[in-house]
Amino acid sequence: MSLRRIFPLAALLTTAALPSMTFADSTGSPGYVISLTVHESSSDLYGTYRGSVTIRQGQEPGSTQTEYRWGGTLCSGRNVTEANIELLTIALRGRSDTQIVPRYKMGQGGVRCLVSFTLQEPVLAAR
Repeated sequence: MSLRRIFPLAALLTTAALPSMTFADSTGSPGYVISLTVHESSSDLYGTYRGSVTIRQGQEPGSTQTEYRWGGTLCSGRNVTEANIELLTIALRGRSDTQIVPRYKMGQGGVRCLVSFTLQEPVLAAR
């Protein structure tokens, strides 16, 4: 096989391998659930996204907040089950006792789409 054929084939194989690396789940900063929104089918926003959870990265009111959404046109195919919405509700109620580590994929318009999460005891800073 000539070099003229090898280089395009190598480039094609390299390009084919990129999506699996490029689109891996990203891990968000650990934090606490401070807000949970669920849109019902009668909501004007239901087609855009099904719901969202806002996570604060620290206990202090001025800490960074990040919103993660699911479903709809912004996060097509990225849905959260009713059972997991229940877990997020429990995490919201037990705010300071339950830390969440979100995992997401990027959606339309740079939206972070929640694809999984871990609930854990807060990690205490070393003193």
